[in-house]
Amino acid sequence: MIGLDMPSIADKDARKAEIIGLLPYIQTGIFPAKLQAYLNDFPDDPWGATVAGEFLYRRAADERDRSARSGRKVGEQVGRDFENAVEILSHAVKLEKRSHSAYFFLGLSLQGLGRPADATAAFLAALKLRFDASTASRLLEAVVAVQGVDFGRSVYAELMNLAAQSGVSPDEIKRTWATLLLEAGCLDDAQARELGFRCGPLLPVMDWAERNGVAPDFTDACEDIPVEDPRMIGGLPVPLFKGTVRGYRPYVCTVPDATVMAKSDMVLTADGAILNDVATDARFGHLVAFFHDKAVVKRSGDRILIDRQRYEIGEIDAAILLSGGAAHHFGHWVPEFLCRLAVLVEHPAFAALPIVVDAEMPESQFEYLRLLVDNEILRLPPDRGLRCRRLVIAPPPSFFPVFWFADNEIPTHEQGPFSPRCFRFLRDRILARLPPAGVRNRRLYLSRGKRQWRYLQNDAEIADHLRALGFEVVHPEEHSFADQVRLFQEAEAIVSPSGSVLLNLIFADPSVKLLVLNQAHLFSVNGFYGPMRALGYEPHFLCGTDGDPVDKHAAFTIPLERLREGLQRIGL
Repeated sequence: MIGLDMPSIADKDARKAEIIGLLPYIQTGIFPAKLQAYLNDFPDDPWGATVAGEFLYRRAADERDRSARSGRKVGEQVGRDFENAVEILSHAVKLEKRSHSAYFFLGLSLQGLGRPADATAAFLAALKLRFDASTASRLLEAVVAVQGVDFGRSVYAELMNLAAQSGVSPDEIKRTWATLLLEAGCLDDAQARELGFRCGPLLPVMDWAERNGVAPDFTDACEDIPVEDPRMIGGLPVPLFKGTVRGYRPYVCTVPDATVMAKSDMVLTADGAILNDVATDARFGHLVAFFHDKAVVKRSGDRILIDRQRYEIGEIDAAILLSGGAAHHFGHWVPEFLCRLAVLVEHPAFAALPIVVDAEMPESQFEYLRLLVDNEILRLPPDRGLRCRRLVIAPPPSFFPVFWFADNEIPTHEQGPFSPRCFRFLRDRILARLPPAGVRNRRLYLSRGKRQWRYLQNDAEIADHLRALGFEVVHPEEHSFADQVRLFQEAEAIVSPSGSVLLNLIFADPSVKLLVLNQAHLFSVNGFYGPMRALGYEPHFLCGTDGDPVDKHAAFTIPLERLREGLQRIGL
């Protein structure tokens, strides 16, 4: 009778296949529930234990990385997941001593707990079962953490020999070794080049120009950017900031023999320097992280390691630079990149020069650029770079980081405030090509219901309520840029979750009624609200519920009664 209640071998295989099929959905609740049920029925199955350990490791590592990218402290659950992964993977290697995956993820989990000596033993066991570059690289990290970089040199040489004997590409091992040398302060550019990388000092463009006797093509006075926290409708009474931020000094500079790479903010010079104004900001540059930059391997102080070998480098005589690590995001494309055109047009040969941009951008962003200028546009594919005999560059209008390290000291009003001066330039150029038709009677709800972040959890409810009040529900990402401009030009009233589409507000009439739906936390909204008021607009912000005090992209909810209050406040 007992045997009739036990899962059969066929059932075990079927459930294993089901779990494998769920691997693409590992972040959902379905996967861990199915996996836990499998472990309950088959507690001594090494495959199940290994998959469970891998799941716990990946969940912890993903949350650790997300925390780093959002500049927040790592939560306690991350440590618990690493500990549980170590426990279950230790059980797995006892059940099956020839499981490379079990040893590998055991080593990674031990690394996550800061136990490099124990991780070394796990990675060695994995390598004895199968040599691969990822395991070799993690072993190298663990050995150097315990024994130091000098001892690591002999381990690196041995691993490179084993890679050659095994026919395994050594690129990942080289990358890891270069990173470890940089962190130890032992890497110069000559060594980096031998490994296929570039390593050099980070410098502001104008500092480099002065050292090399390169005169700027144009300079102008700094802009004092107004920044101001809005008082949110339905929000708690909190202190509100109001002031100004000094923008970067505008310049146009031609850098000779410079190399740029797709989706990277770095400019490599012939003398070994690496130029970036944001990373070298006098006050906050040391806090900037480059998780988004495809060329950056690692930054250590004022030096940075660049993966030059991953790019096929072409040559061009002269070009204007508008490519960068976050240019494919509209919220960076406009204020960080397109705004540079307000200065770049002052170059005496501007109209004759091609503009380099990243190929992997939404077509609407290319459309925006083509409406601003008539220059040739060079689209840089993700694995390509360009060596320019004359590279024309300009700075962003203000300090505009994409990521920064946890526990940063960057005030919210210093995190990329928008430039009214540059926005006037964009508005004037676009309206010259797309003049308003004169009719302004549309009520628009700009939904983020199809977006993956900063969306309303009750978007459908809000949309239905607004439809009944005569609002059109629009998904801006489905429209061309010209159509988006028309939407704003023809709007009498706009309701929208906070998001980059509101950068198009500059094309609306200043009398437009705008209600911005926001989570309970303001973050750097002051860098939008202050500049828009300076341009003659009066946005109203409505405070939502939920959200996240450390994640500005978190989803949130707007209660219907609060929406009604907000609509009354703007006269609807």
